[in-house]
Amino acid sequence: MRSLRSLCLLQVHSMGQNVLDMSEIPANLAKDLKIIQLVNKTFGNWTLATNDVSTKVYQTALSIQYDGVSWNFQYCSNSYEVFCCPHCDFRQPDLKQFTLQEGKPAPVQSPFWEASNILEQLNQEHPVERRMTMSFEMNKEGTWGKISFRGSEDFAVVPVIFSSNIVVKMNEAGQRRLNCDWLVGRGMVHQGFQKHLTETAVAVEDAFSSPVLPFCSRVVDLMTVEDETSNEEDPEDFMEDFWRFVGDE
Repeated sequence: MRSLRSLCLLQVHSMGQNVLDMSEIPANLAKDLKIIQLVNKTFGNWTLATNDVSTKVYQTALSIQYDGVSWNFQYCSNSYEVFCCPHCDFRQPDLKQFTLQEGKPAPVQSPFWEASNILEQLNQEHPVERRMTMSFEMNKEGTWGKISFRGSEDFAVVPVIFSSNIVVKMNEAGQRRLNCDWLVGRGMVHQGFQKHLTETAVAVEDAFSSPVLPFCSRVVDLMTVEDETSNEEDPEDFMEDFWRFVGDE
């Protein structure tokens, strides 16, 4: 249950940025409000990647909610291979969440499917409880903030490395962008990744609840193929047609 202070902070935030004069309230409250104004948003990314071997969809949505005490990360993230089209092969990601407080150890988790998959593999190979701590830093203007996660175990006891940074930047127009990097591994074997998400008005629980395309794009594409004797489609042509279909919606 949230404290009265947390409820008041969130209520003030919901009323808009110009309700209070920051110079007239205690410094710690002003700082928390700046953090909330910067990070309490939903971010998302949908990517269609194709090469000579396969075509895959990568989709992630992340909601960050800070209430002055706890940080809540609600997310859905997965990937799937496209055999027909993004509509027919669509797979809805599960909605998950975790909550923690700055500086207090918590079970290692990641809102990104790539890191989550590796952590799950490590847990199956070596079922040891792994923990992490979170820290946060922000510039004075409240336009840049970094959430850092670090594994808190003694490496001599649990030889696993886990680190992740989530950076939120706000431009002059008030639009936010989230950049994340992570590194996870055991011993000398490590894997890292970077991901970029943009601010979205779609609630995280509604993100990727249905396919981006409301129809089978493969069928429509085949209808426009000039050479009806060919059953193969160039990956670049597929990408052009796909984005044309999205634009027509």
